Amino acid sequence: MTIIEAKEKLFKSIDKKEYRKAVYWCDFIVKSRCLGKWDGFLTDKDIEEAIKIIGKNINSLHTEEKYDGPRGILHVVTDIWHWGGATQYLERWLTTRNEQSVIYVTKPGNYEGIKILKTKINNNCSIIESIDADIVDNSIKLRNIARYSDYVVVHSSAHDIVPCLAFADKDLPVVIRNNIDDHLYWPGVTIYDGIINFRSIGDDWTRKYRGSQRSFVLPLPLDEQLFRDIGREEKLSLRQKYGISKNDVVLISSGSTYKFNSYRNYIYMDIVNEIIGKTENTIFIIIGHPKCQINNKRIVIKDIIDNRDEYLNLLKIADIAVTSLPFSSQTAILEMGLMGMPCVLPPKDIPMGIEDISFNKIKIPENREELIKMAIMYVKDERKRVKDGAYVKQKIKEYHNCNSWSKKLEQILTSNAYGHNIYNIDQYEKFDENTVNYWNEIRQKDISTRKNNYHYIFICNNYPISPFEMKDFIQKKCIKVIEEIIIYILRKIRYNIGKIRKKEKFKNV
Repeated sequence: MTIIEAKEKLFKSIDKKEYRKAVYWCDFIVKSRCLGKWDGFLTDKDIEEAIKIIGKNINSLHTEEKYDGPRGILHVVTDIWHWGGATQYLERWLTTRNEQSVIYVTKPGNYEGIKILKTKINNNCSIIESIDADIVDNSIKLRNIARYSDYVVVHSSAHDIVPCLAFADKDLPVVIRNNIDDHLYWPGVTIYDGIINFRSIGDDWTRKYRGSQRSFVLPLPLDEQLFRDIGREEKLSLRQKYGISKNDVVLISSGSTYKFNSYRNYIYMDIVNEIIGKTENTIFIIIGHPKCQINNKRIVIKDIIDNRDEYLNLLKIADIAVTSLPFSSQTAILEMGLMGMPCVLPPKDIPMGIEDISFNKIKIPENREELIKMAIMYVKDERKRVKDGAYVKQKIKEYHNCNSWSKKLEQILTSNAYGHNIYNIDQYEKFDENTVNYWNEIRQKDISTRKNNYHYIFICNNYPISPFEMKDFIQKKCIKVIEEIIIYILRKIRYNIGKIRKKEKFKNV
């Protein structure tokens, strides 16, 4: 089913005031956009209007119960992973601000991540894990909690429509969204009082492609334990532990698996092999790259590392940071820069590259060939390597610290002192064809591995059904089939008993 066909069904459901049905069509469209081929839009006026209408009428679908649980600042997440920049950011927010907080998890699945976060946060923070697989019930429960909160911060995944529906109501505190997925389509731009970006390019995209002027840029509150200088003895000791010589030059790259997918002439292992082949005494460590057959001992591939200390130890032994390609990881490259490494950034001919104030004086390669030359130059020129590494570290420390972040956040909260509102969408544009093709190429290669992370919608009898309803649907179907089998068996037994009785009757005659 196409998005256009699904939209027709969505608005027919709204016209008939079948809002629960409309919710699932809305969810189907959003997930289709997130999983399917991207059309170049970061927002959708039709979906925004549907969210506002459904949100206004959602209370009629469920009786709202009185909330008597923990209160404070409400943080909304889809799930909590035990690795990655989004979880680190949430953890840093909670520890830096030290406010009475509630974390609401709309789709808990990674229980290990939740367990780890609980050990890192203070007693003034509570975690509520939703047990409602039904989107409507989940949204109403979340709205009810929000009514008793000081303000709301949404960290949710792009495909999660629960926060959008929950907060499409004026009678709520201020609602802010962290634009972690600044490169992705996500719904609900009309219900957020402020959108926090971590790159100025994300701010530009929010204004130009999402049609919202309620956009701000904040630094990332990075782990300040990384601000200290790594001593020579500590570095040598760690290198000895990993069997790396003090004379080796170590390059390192890190990112989620999909960020290393091939794109045109950007095949990551080819780039790595070329750098290694043109240099001596070099080792290249790649964290997160999909496993592949390697015959070179100077290339080390690691899975995503759950243990934070082990991950940081690998960063400490490295000399040069090389971006993941064709998609860069901002948190990873900034943390590498904090280790005093120069950073080889994505080339200009890759759309959606990294952009940060900390790298203003660092040369950005024009293309693949220049990226390789830059990495080789840093391997061979120790003086340049140390100088650029020190510059990057200082700039990151000045901008991406918790104190600077907290002050700027306070300004955003003050500017929204008048409370929550529902907004109209402004004019918005479509991305250029080159960027659309780039992202679809990456997404297509990644779709098989990422599908499992999504909350599926099934189409049964031309009607969208959530997994919660699907379970109920299957149970009812099974019960019906079992009933029919039992009736059939009983009829057969009855028929056979009748035949036996007739035979006995004839015998007696």
